[in-house]
Amino acid sequence: MNTAALIEQTNTAGIMLALNGDRLTWRASKEPSPELLTQLREDKAQIIEHLRQQQHGWLDRVAA
Repeated sequence: MNTAALIEQTNTAGIMLALNGDRLTWRASKEPSPELLTQLREDKAQIIEHLRQQQHGWLDRVAA
């Protein structure tokens, strides 16, 4: 599964991912499945990079 699809899956499961400095944090109204938590751990570096790119893209659009 690619990173964007994994992030979409977390959103669908009601999990909000966020960057706090260099840390990936999440919030959910209910405990995510063990499989999804494992996938998030395994792909953590790629998720952080993907979210950083989204932030930079957003900032670039706002600045323009």
